[in-house]
Amino acid sequence: MYRASSELLGYRMRHAALAMLVLDGEDKDRFDTLHIAAKYGLERIRADGPPIVIGSLRTGPDGPAFEYTPAGSGGGGRGATDALLLEYSSGPAELALVRTSSGHTELHLAAEQPALHEAADILCAQNIPATLLREAREGYSHEWRRTVTRIPCEHLTVDFIFGPGVYERSALSVSEHLYRGEPPVRPAEDSRAAEQLRASAQIQEISGGIVGLAIPGCDRYEQAVGNLVEGAGVELPECRVVRVTKEFPELNSEVVCWISLPEAG
Repeated sequence: MYRASSELLGYRMRHAALAMLVLDGEDKDRFDTLHIAAKYGLERIRADGPPIVIGSLRTGPDGPAFEYTPAGSGGGGRGATDALLLEYSSGPAELALVRTSSGHTELHLAAEQPALHEAADILCAQNIPATLLREAREGYSHEWRRTVTRIPCEHLTVDFIFGPGVYERSALSVSEHLYRGEPPVRPAEDSRAAEQLRASAQIQEISGGIVGLAIPGCDRYEQAVGNLVEGAGVELPECRVVRVTKEFPELNSEVVCWISLPEAG
């Protein structure tokens, strides 16, 4: 499936790695989240392939909120906009902002870039305040975050980093689905959802601070995440870290991580 999808689209990557830091912010109902999305070994394998879409960007009245940010300058910290982390990215990263007919703004690798089999590593950061519910409410016993595979890849890693006092006793579980553009349904609530894809993602709690975050073949990923955490004023050893991994995720599939919410009060 991986090889067929790569040939069909004309591009692929070796490893998709994502980190989400969940923090206690100012909103009384929801936690803040900071994100790093890393694409390692992204390469074009067919000359006539379409532009490689890196992702969609938030847009405001003045256009997309996006900046090129070197590590150590606060990019990805609280209050930051979407940012390309230049110091951690490498290779032919000729990027362009493209406004689509639907009104979204996408970050592209241009059609003529990069050269065939010339791999790039691209790391971006994003700040989304007031994202995840703090407590359960009527109709919501779990929060969730999905990771959709839009570029064929060999390995997928998703790290959840919970700051002090955040979801300390919450259980995490994983389900896998075909992406349908709708909010996912927990398998316990809909048996059909559980049967869409055979679950093979692994979930584990990891320790060891910044060293424990290292991923073989993902150059300085742990340093980029460590910079994000430090920039948010949090000590990594004080955080709870849960890692989800999957090998060869299917194209247009999603891995959904469910977080059980504590009862109100």
